[in-house]
Amino acid sequence: MTLGEEFLSQLKEIFQRKKVAILGVGNPLMGDDGVGSWIAEGLRGKVKVPVFVGEEVPENYLYDILSQEPDYLLVIDAVDFGGEAGEARFVDMEEIVPRFLSSHGMSLNIMTSLLEGRGCKVILLGIQPKNLAFGMEMSEEVKRSSENILSLIRSWLG
Repeated sequence: MTLGEEFLSQLKEIFQRKKVAILGVGNPLMGDDGVGSWIAEGLRGKVKVPVFVGEEVPENYLYDILSQEPDYLLVIDAVDFGGEAGEARFVDMEEIVPRFLSSHGMSLNIMTSLLEGRGCKVILLGIQPKNLAFGMEMSEEVKRSSENILSLIRSWLG
């Protein structure tokens, strides 16, 4: 896992100074795609901030997130940014391809616009996936990274 000092200090500062909510995104049936949901599941009820397990329908939690009035929403998701498997970094929401366009959902980009229009800054913590195949388990690299991220967030917010 690659978590640089600058990345860690930015994340810790946000958690210490602002009202934060966390949204884990991703389909747990598609290998590393479920990493965000896996981390959120591990945080829910164990940290002092609202945590939502959005899986592949994060828009279902839009009202609940807005009702918490967070300054920041940390979205955790598998994002292919060309890094090493398990590498984590902040990713600009405008750089990602909309993933949730269907008759039943909205993209994270649209959700971000709605949240930011209400004063909530959205930060995407992207974790580089290795395997996104249906029915596969999370890769070892992504699992190690997600366990480290989970431990760090619990230590800061527990």
